[in-house]
Amino acid sequence: MEYELYIDVFFGVNFCMNLGLLLALRKILKAESSVCRLVPASLAGAAAACVWAAVPSPFSALSGTFLAPLVMIWIGF
Repeated sequence: MEYELYIDVFFGVNFCMNLGLLLALRKILKAESSVCRLVPASLAGAAAACVWAAVPSPFSALSGTFLAPLVMIWIGF
């Protein structure tokens, strides 16, 4: 069975999920971060997820599960 990956839908869903998680994290941490910083962080995370899904490599699992969220938090906060 083969699955088709629509990268634009994958990017959009991932962006919305990342933004929602960063907004929740901002509220939990009571951080002084604006939405203008959280949107690029969500875009970076969604782009990293698309690269991780499209280009299989030995390092993609590491970057997709560990480095991408850290970069998102660094950009956002």
